[in-house]
Amino acid sequence: VIPRPLRIDEISRTPDKVIERIRALATAKTDRQIAVQLNAEGLTSGVGHEFDQVRVRRVRLKYDIPAACPEMPDPRESGPRGDGRYSTQATARLLNISIGTVGNWCRSGKLKSLQTMPRGPHWIALTEASIVELRKKRPSDHLAMVY
Repeated sequence: VIPRPLRIDEISRTPDKVIERIRALATAKTDRQIAVQLNAEGLTSGVGHEFDQVRVRRVRLKYDIPAACPEMPDPRESGPRGDGRYSTQATARLLNISIGTVGNWCRSGKLKSLQTMPRGPHWIALTEASIVELRKKRPSDHLAMVY
């Protein structure tokens, strides 16, 4: 009696340990950040490759692991992603300012933001206190336009 050879999907399957690690990290990290973490821990794909953003995303999709920290914002979302950061659109709605103002405040440092790709979206770190402070009426808000 000879055991049957393994199928290719059995040979190249992502180890359960890696799948569970991705599941745990996906609650507070982007796919790119997860890849960096897995590589730092010496974990590899089922065929021994290092992880990158695409490989992590494929594993997440295959095993129905939700992305609590998407890299691209969904304009319909109004709350923070898993790491507490808000999209530009959500920040604009929260602070009652324009999207352009959010971008200007990110570039000037008034808002702490993370931009993981050139020309990519800003993810803004907001706390309850910073929301209250930034929503305070500014003197210019009360001035009438003079023509």
